Amino acid sequence: MYIFQSEHYTVRPLFASDVEIYTAIHGSAQVMQFIRPAKSREACIQLIQEHIELNKDLAPFGRWVIEEKSTGWAIGTYVIVPTYSAGKWQLGYALIPEYWGKGISTEITQACIQWLKTLSIVNTIYAITEKEHLASQKVLEKNGFRWYDQKAEAGKLLIWWECAL
Repeated sequence: MYIFQSEHYTVRPLFASDVEIYTAIHGSAQVMQFIRPAKSREACIQLIQEHIELNKDLAPFGRWVIEEKSTGWAIGTYVIVPTYSAGKWQLGYALIPEYWGKGISTEITQACIQWLKTLSIVNTIYAITEKEHLASQKVLEKNGFRWYDQKAEAGKLLIWWECAL
């Protein structure tokens, strides 16, 4: 079962058994550099349980795992979750470092946008990046996102992006 897929990757539901990928993502200071502080393995295990429960309320959106079709390996996470503003949804993605710079986030985000268009639930999808996270900004620009706003939060300048569906 999957949420959506691209040519090379599948985005599937999150399971309690996804401890290794969740730890590789949420427990890595390198991966979390532009997201939030890294968490311990124990905190990642708790986070999986929290996210599985939250996904019930967020459906058809939520927090998921990205798998490589050719190997079945979990290589990252993808989310569509509420923004801080009521009625707005944001997408986000994180890959383990050995998969960075290979166009995966661009491919998956393109597939996500196509999937969102078929749902006809939202007219616009948002994304938030730190000003310094240029790689993520390039992914968004390649997928039709445009600068929407910027806000200072916790000493960081956050850039808000929007994409009409």
